[in-house]
Amino acid sequence: MSKRTTSKTIALALTCGLLISQFALADSWGEEYLTQASVFSRIAYDAWQHPSVPLPTGWSYYVKPSSDVLKQGYYAESFINKKDPSHIIIEVAQRGSSNAFDDINDFEIMLGLVPYQYNYALKYDIAVRKYAENEYPSASIEYRYTGHSLGAALAELIVAKEYSHNLTDEHSVVFETPGVKPIIQKMIIKGLLNNNAYNNVSMAITHVFDRADAINTCNEQIKTNRTYVFTDSHEVFSSIPTSTLGSPGVIYYFKNYSLHQHRLMTMYNYIHSHSQYSPTTNFDNWPVGFAAAYKYYLNYSAYKDYWQLYMAYAWVHDTSLQKKYGDYENYRKSFIEKLDQEHGELNLQNDGNSQQETLNKPITPITSSKSPTLYDVINNNYDGKSWLRRKIFANANDNKKLYWAVMCGDIDFAKKLIAKGGLNLSAQHGTNHLSLVQIAIEYDHPHMAKLLLANGANKTN
Repeated sequence: MSKRTTSKTIALALTCGLLISQFALADSWGEEYLTQASVFSRIAYDAWQHPSVPLPTGWSYYVKPSSDVLKQGYYAESFINKKDPSHIIIEVAQRGSSNAFDDINDFEIMLGLVPYQYNYALKYDIAVRKYAENEYPSASIEYRYTGHSLGAALAELIVAKEYSHNLTDEHSVVFETPGVKPIIQKMIIKGLLNNNAYNNVSMAITHVFDRADAINTCNEQIKTNRTYVFTDSHEVFSSIPTSTLGSPGVIYYFKNYSLHQHRLMTMYNYIHSHSQYSPTTNFDNWPVGFAAAYKYYLNYSAYKDYWQLYMAYAWVHDTSLQKKYGDYENYRKSFIEKLDQEHGELNLQNDGNSQQETLNKPITPITSSKSPTLYDVINNNYDGKSWLRRKIFANANDNKKLYWAVMCGDIDFAKKLIAKGGLNLSAQHGTNHLSLVQIAIEYDHPHMAKLLLANGANKTN
């Protein structure tokens, strides 16, 4: 095959992928809500420095977070639309991960725990609501929530708590949430949310994803009435190992593919370059856990346009491939065969149970008699992310490590930390600003509570 024919083959492949994506756009519902939410979520990242984008027409900034909620890395913004004086619209945007404090919250979400920034998010939400109700006592007030990544998870948890208070179905748009279903389930078990919490999120939230990646498959997602999955490839292939067949490997998948696809700006740019979006009708097969998501990534049929672009880039930039295979079609067939082989060989079995069986096991309250050690929790690789948990844990201070040990009921590790001294045993942690002793009681660890009390901790601050 000549170079000219090869170029035509590549161009045809790229054109087909783009046309498929364009023909999928068929629904105009999302233009207003997705555009506004993407702007608000972006501003939440940088408004405290210098807002980089103008507000949508008719919107203005509303209640700023007070100093008592701007703690431990938390930040949010609220916006108001008063175009119709009888129907006020307020949207609260939670900021996603942007500092070391947020990494700790991400770690907690990975463990299926309530991120401690939820306390500040709930406190801020209550403040915004009270201010709005006092300022517009005779108006109908509609509340919406948005956020990206960690911010999306916080928004979902607030919706789960506050749905009964003037939320309109599907108008709260969140981007690339890591998944909060197991967290909400535990909060229901502990009485922190009512039994309608799942339904609240399902009705009020619109999910927006950019394919499955290592972050948006962290936990099981709550299936909502409206979900968008943008499948246009936005990948930058400049660092791929071009001389190899098959996938570029799991490290590339996480660092280059997942982190790039997961960025808010990836979806922001897509939304602002299109005018219509089509909700997905096939969200039931969304993978859960790192291993399942990576296997999905290796599925050529599911990521056809992505792998077409990948192969085209590798062929153009690696002359050794051209010398070895002679023409693009030979290389393409060899690449897909290798990719299919990797996809088929990836084993999701774990201790005799499949990944799905593991995920379908009911979540039960942790009891003292069956409490795992903190080491067990961190190193359990059921989701393929134990290495990330270890990294976050290694960078945490002793107070945060003690907080996690108390949650798990790991008395031996707690004793070691307490023996080192210098810990604030009465510091506020977790949901509703509980002390460590209260957390031990909440998680049914009476022996841990006794240990803390014996070493000077108080039930309240």
